[in-house]
This record gives sequence, structure tokens and C-alpha cells, in this order.
Amino acid sequence: FPSHDTAVCFYGDGEAAADSALLVSASKGNLVGMPSIKKEGTVEVKALLSPILRAGSRFQVESRTISGVYVAESVAYSGDNTQGEFVMVITGSPA
Repeated sequence: FPSHDTAVCFYGDGEAAADSALLVSASKGNLVGMPSIKKEGTVEVKALLSPILRAGSRFQVESRTISGVYVAESVAYSGDNTQGEFVMVITGSPA
């Protein structure tokens, strides 16, 4: 399949793409559930789908339990067009 985004980028630990950080928060309406802290200080956040976020991008979390700026290590997408929401699960480390 053709792709419009064919560049492969490699980032070192703590490095991120130069784009601006996506804000994920309840007040913005894109945070789904509560973010959680995983092993070695990484966070896992479930949010409504955003086309600007991908692995290597920065994202900012604002919740009652976790706040800060992180670098996305992985982004997994799920959802369908017949029911439910399109969501992404972001795993990230502190920026």
C-alpha cells in the first residue's frame, strides 16, 4: 500500500520529534479512563484517536493522578465504524 509518511526516524532515549506536544486531558475531552504508571516510570494512556500522534512524538498528560510531558514509545489503535470510539493506547517515557 502506498504511504504518505515513508520516513523512518530513530530517536535516542528521551529524544522526541520536533512537533508540538499533544495535550491529553479530561478537560480537553480526549482522555479515556485514567492513565497508569507502568514499569520503569513509563505511562500508559488511553485517548481518543489523534492523527498527529505517533511513536517518537511528545504528548502532555493532565489528570488527577499523572501530569507531565512524555515521549511516545508506542501507539496502538483500535475501534470500528459501527460502534464504540476510535481510541489509541499510548505508552511513553518522561521527556
